[in-house]
Amino acid sequence: MVGMDRKAVQGREIAKYGRITKKNGVWLVPSRTRAGVTYRVTLNKNKESCTCPDFATNGRRCKHIHAVIYHTEYPKAELIDPPPPVEEKKKRKTYPQDWPNYNRAQTQEKDLLMHLLAELCDSIADDEPKRPGRPRVPMADAAFLVCYKIYEGFSSRRFDSDVRAARDAGFISCAPHFNSITNALNDPRMTGVLLGLITASSLPLAGYEQVFAPDSSGFTGSRYERWFDIKTARDKEEHTWTKVHIMCGIKSHIVTAVTIKDKNASDTTQFPELLEATTANFDVQMVCADKAYASTSNYDLAAQRNIALYVPFKSNHTRDGKGRSKKNEFKMGKELWTKMFHMFQFHRDEFLAYYHQRSNVETAFHMIKAKFGGQVRSKTETAALNEVLCKIVCHNICCLISAMFHQGFGLEDLLPRTDCAHRSRAHDATPAVPMAATA
Repeated sequence: MVGMDRKAVQGREIAKYGRITKKNGVWLVPSRTRAGVTYRVTLNKNKESCTCPDFATNGRRCKHIHAVIYHTEYPKAELIDPPPPVEEKKKRKTYPQDWPNYNRAQTQEKDLLMHLLAELCDSIADDEPKRPGRPRVPMADAAFLVCYKIYEGFSSRRFDSDVRAARDAGFISCAPHFNSITNALNDPRMTGVLLGLITASSLPLAGYEQVFAPDSSGFTGSRYERWFDIKTARDKEEHTWTKVHIMCGIKSHIVTAVTIKDKNASDTTQFPELLEATTANFDVQMVCADKAYASTSNYDLAAQRNIALYVPFKSNHTRDGKGRSKKNEFKMGKELWTKMFHMFQFHRDEFLAYYHQRSNVETAFHMIKAKFGGQVRSKTETAALNEVLCKIVCHNICCLISAMFHQGFGLEDLLPRTDCAHRSRAHDATPAVPMAATA
């Protein structure tokens, strides 16, 4: 309705929706704003008039006269605006799910997790000499119980019945007091033990994973940090939290390396340690990471190991990475940096197709937090750190169970039995569970 004045537009609306009738040569037009009021419009070749106040005041064509003109000169179908075109909804991409094997993995997960966790803990060396007093809980039993407690999600007291059931099943040699499990979480030695369990639980998939992705995420604590802000002259507080850095495989989401340091530790400085720990056991062909890992030292490290590093470049990055490294550094990584920079600039779609595999590390964190919680209950820093590591150990075992059913791995292939015999071997018998369905 470009070029139409306001009264013509209003008249068109009256003609579209109003009930205009003609009686004794006079048009009866309903008012737009006053219900039950009708104006009389006379429309001749030499004269047009209306009984509305607007025409009486100005003597010019009013909206009611426009309505009669539209009513007489245009069919009603032309007055009604066509409906807006309906946009076709893009079909959401879906991925098939192997429901039979998924159901088997979920329904048998707890039994298999206890068996696999016990096999993992059998390899723990407990060399601490015996001391006088009450018998100490073996480290293998303590590691089993802290991980199993985090998997169950119960408090120490409510978990006591599960402790007795695990003892009766032969997974542990004794049923300690519930406070002993809390003490085990607070034991600094447990940190090294749990890190070893994470590495050991990832080894069965060493021949399966070749592409990896690093990232970090925080787990909220149960305490608050308080301080006085001089700028606002107010007391402030925030939750304590534990920041964990991981490297995971993109196919199975298995975690291959973990570092937990200060909550403000940058991601890029953790990359060398994560990569070193992963390359020690895996044939790493490619690493996909976000911009936080884009540094010349990381490219140099990847080039030394002949690893393709897919990291998006920042806006201030240049082709040769000048001004970002000290002298005599960044030698081997310069060629890799230049190659990936050109691919990022001129073959962006191909680059991003590789890069977006890093979304799997986000999936891994989501799996851990959705299943075992994104908050830690422990009050001390050591216990909070160990609690996060327990979540990752349980996550890795769940990934092994999923691989058992979806990829056809056998239970004996995932975790070979050890020769350790420090406790009852009732769990040595392989549980009678059906393997993944054959294709």
